[in-house]
Amino acid sequence: MATTKINSVRVVGNQAILDGTGPANTKIYVAQSGSGMHLGQGETRGDGLFTITTIPLLPGNYTAVVGEMVSGLVNNNNWSNEAMFQIV
Repeated sequence: MATTKINSVRVVGNQAILDGTGPANTKIYVAQSGSGMHLGQGETRGDGLFTITTIPLLPGNYTAVVGEMVSGLVNNNNWSNEAMFQIV
């Protein structure tokens, strides 16, 4: 079962801002579901909440997932729920 969760996503310009939860003080990786393409990364706060802004993205449809990083590596067996958004 995933230890991270995307609660909401909003688009500002050519970037998406993801809000969610995960283990406290943990590095979080944001990827395109299916391909694993890097979309961004950040860290949860002490309360386990995170707000991560993606890298600038090209126009298109995206399905983001987040995962916990352990020793600098992503656990590919522990992705969150998917969050879809569009960059126009």
